[in-house]
Amino acid sequence: MSKKKLIVLCLSIILLFFSISGCVNDTSADSKKNDMYYFHISFDDTMASIKNLNDKAEYDSLFDEPFFGFLKSMHEKYNAKFSLYVYNDNLKNVTAKYKDEFLNAHTWLKFGLHSTSHTERFFKTATYEQGKEQWNIFIEEIIRITGSTLSVDRMPRLHYWEGCEAAMQGMRDADSGALGFLSADHTYPSYYLTTEQHNYAYTHDHIIDYKNGFVFVATDLRFDWFGKNYYSANHYIKPSHSSVYEELEYRFSEKNFSSTLSSYIVFGHEVMVYDGKKMTENGQQWIEDVCRFAKDKQIDFDFPQNRSYLPTPYDIH
Repeated sequence: MSKKKLIVLCLSIILLFFSISGCVNDTSADSKKNDMYYFHISFDDTMASIKNLNDKAEYDSLFDEPFFGFLKSMHEKYNAKFSLYVYNDNLKNVTAKYKDEFLNAHTWLKFGLHSTSHTERFFKTATYEQGKEQWNIFIEEIIRITGSTLSVDRMPRLHYWEGCEAAMQGMRDADSGALGFLSADHTYPSYYLTTEQHNYAYTHDHIIDYKNGFVFVATDLRFDWFGKNYYSANHYIKPSHSSVYEELEYRFSEKNFSSTLSSYIVFGHEVMVYDGKKMTENGQQWIEDVCRFAKDKQIDFDFPQNRSYLPTPYDIH
């Protein structure tokens, strides 16, 4: 081998070594780092938009409805994905005429059971049989409306984060049953978790209940916090900035948040972003801030049910 070829070979080996060690191509290294993270956006009390999808609706397309149309625009622009948490009593009035569009959108738009109705904290005291029955009713309606269980979010957030163990076991054992649940964005205990278990999930993203086969994933950020005059008596980590984008920049750079960033669960109530006829100005900005931040930081959107979780020191057995 000539001296020139030997030098080229040696340089190639050196560059390969530094590239593998992460010293070359910082963009690639950042991208790999961000593969550990994902965003999830959901909306509680989704009522106005689905009430618009009745037999009298004159929309030629599902996405002529303003709320669904805006979510579609965010998906097309940022590859965003969304979960809508709904009540069984509202689903029965939803038309099946948009079934094909819902089915085609199942990779980025899903529905989860929130409760039986807006006025009922049903699962707080429900029996095993009642939990199973209501989940099955939800599944039947989703199949009717969307054509498939592919549109089901099997790790929803229950109304007021309330659900007793028996009812949630029934939901687990129902058709296309629950795999887990999203826990609270504040320190008030969720579901049947003890204070210690809830706080572990709250500060470490998630906790696994091996006894019941559930994963509880903590909610991190609420759009409602950024609304005018928002107040909650519950203890939560209040935003340090007025915009959602700036708050995300802060949280993703502060070591105090480092244990809560692998699954970054964002939610709001539909009424805070949509009045039933049009998106609110603030609501559009809040949602797009999350989408834009995720794109800028090369963080994917996903559904918690699609992710696996490593065991934690406080897993439940």
